Amino acid sequence: MKRPAAAFVAAACCAAAAAAGTAAPPAAGLGTGNFVDVGDTVVDMLDTSGLAFSTLVIGQADASPYRHAAYGAPAPLPLTHPFESRCPGGGSITGSMRDGDASDDVSVQDRFVTVFHACRLDGGVVTGSSEFTVASHRFDGTTEITELDFVFKQLGTDTLRWSGPARVTLRSDSRTGSDHYVVLYRDLAVTRKGHPYRWNFTLEVKHPPLGDDTASINGSMSMRGMTLRLDQEEPFVMAEGAAHDGRLVASDAQGSRLLIEADRGGYAYRLFLHGHRGDVPDAQSHSRPAAAR
Repeated sequence: MKRPAAAFVAAACCAAAAAAGTAAPPAAGLGTGNFVDVGDTVVDMLDTSGLAFSTLVIGQADASPYRHAAYGAPAPLPLTHPFESRCPGGGSITGSMRDGDASDDVSVQDRFVTVFHACRLDGGVVTGSSEFTVASHRFDGTTEITELDFVFKQLGTDTLRWSGPARVTLRSDSRTGSDHYVVLYRDLAVTRKGHPYRWNFTLEVKHPPLGDDTASINGSMSMRGMTLRLDQEEPFVMAEGAAHDGRLVASDAQGSRLLIEADRGGYAYRLFLHGHRGDVPDAQSHSRPAAAR
């Protein structure tokens, strides 16, 4: 199967809430002082492609037995099959594949564990581990459907790291050559540059046999008492690992909205505060270079 391009997105903000007398402090929200940071966080998460750490980087590190077992018909394996692979820039990946019913095929309760040992990839050093269990595997005509239950344990780099569960549903159509997967994050704990986040959203990626991938994100993301609702108005169109079209809206509890629009030059941010009327934003900016985020 062709390796789908992952796309991964979240949003966050860092705002202080002031208390007045004995009244409860107002909830944190979007504002002119933080909307650029919020937008850059979304963009950074999207460009980082979090799912790649758990699955696709294994292919980059040439741990092909693991990747084949996860996404296609595996080669015959014993009941438990350990593997080890060197990473392109140094470090290694180790793990094991457990064939739950010794069927030499993808089946329910098969378990795959991967541990990253200072694995250098794309300028970052990846540590931590991920594992998944096959929850369901079936065919619907020419479409193979596999559901995987993931658990991440401090997986990532010093810049971005996450822990917690996710459910991944993969669909591969052997007739059309298209791939489609949906990732459901359920209260995933994420740390980005020392700030804690919680992911509760769905990422949907479509990978056609020809043309660009598309990615859509819907759900919520929270940080320091602020919860942002994420709604994909137009799917992000992905090419060579970056979005060049599409629009996502991040909304806070007060009704303020941040529009994040992808184009060939990066991402445009437009902030509409609660109560705003008209099409002219209260503030607008553009994504900062990746090195400055």
